[in-house]
Amino acid sequence: MKPPKIELAPCLSLEDVAGLTVNATCDLYANRVKVASRVFIEQGKLVHHLRKDGKLKAGQSIYGLLQAKGASEGSIQSAVVVADLIDALILPGHLTEARFDECITFRVSRMGRQLFQGKAKSGLKLDGPAIAALMQSGTTAAVGAELDCLCEHGVTIAERESAQAAAIAQADADRKVAAALTEIQKAEAAAKVISDAEEAKEKAYAAAAYAAIPANVTPITAPTPTPAPITTPAPTEPTKETIEAIEAVMAELEDDVPDDVPDDVPEFLREDEAPAPLVVDGTKSKGPPPAPPVKPAITLVSVTMEIDAALTRAMSADGLNAEDTEKLVHYLRGITASIESTLDSLKVA
Repeated sequence: MKPPKIELAPCLSLEDVAGLTVNATCDLYANRVKVASRVFIEQGKLVHHLRKDGKLKAGQSIYGLLQAKGASEGSIQSAVVVADLIDALILPGHLTEARFDECITFRVSRMGRQLFQGKAKSGLKLDGPAIAALMQSGTTAAVGAELDCLCEHGVTIAERESAQAAAIAQADADRKVAAALTEIQKAEAAAKVISDAEEAKEKAYAAAAYAAIPANVTPITAPTPTPAPITTPAPTEPTKETIEAIEAVMAELEDDVPDDVPDDVPEFLREDEAPAPLVVDGTKSKGPPPAPPVKPAITLVSVTMEIDAALTRAMSADGLNAEDTEKLVHYLRGITASIESTLDSLKVA
């Protein structure tokens, strides 16, 4: 069966519009505008039919066939965009044809295909269900604005407004922080000016005071402290009572020395050599008593032990106070030096 022949309606003549009222003329004009603005939808459906069911022969193309009929290349491109959206939204069942016809515009079709193919300026890519959901969510103007925002910024209008509000709040906070820092810097600068002025004033006062000093006056400088000398108390001579106590100890030691002293006993401990009289304050003390009878032989170690025991008894005597003890210490130091000198001379001999 041959398809019906479609003929174009004749163009309105002046005679057709001569009897129209003002309202009727405006209504006809608006209707023709709507029809004209939606012609590209019908063109898109025709291109879709040619591409799917037209059974093009080898070597034939949609552009070639339509341009041969006098269609412009721009109108064909617009129709191809609509045909692509029909394939992506209506045929899979994501969007009804009625809703498609209701909200589709050239702008909506162009941005919808960019998002579906991933060719939007923002780089965002959406699938058919997502684009169909956007086209069902409002008026034609709202759908166009939403798709435009997605193509340009990659986010919805609500997301962009939220981001803008956050950016405004952050910018406001940054301005407040900057203002606070500026005030702090001003306060610090003012404080430094005051501090520098005080320092300059003090230096000026000091310079004026120094200039007022006569030339023949030497400024007073603080003396450098010197450490106090360390003095050692001079040794004091023991008292008469201390000397007598020491002589008694020496006499007791002499009583323990036997007559037959072994050869290894030092000469100063032998019987035939009495110790020299003790000299204190230029006076001589009486010598030790005569040697006692012969006793068993002793060694140098035993003599040393006896001296140690005798000195211990003398140190613990009740008659020695702290002062006498100190004097005794000095005295014994002198005796020790004398004994050491004697022993050294014996070694040399």
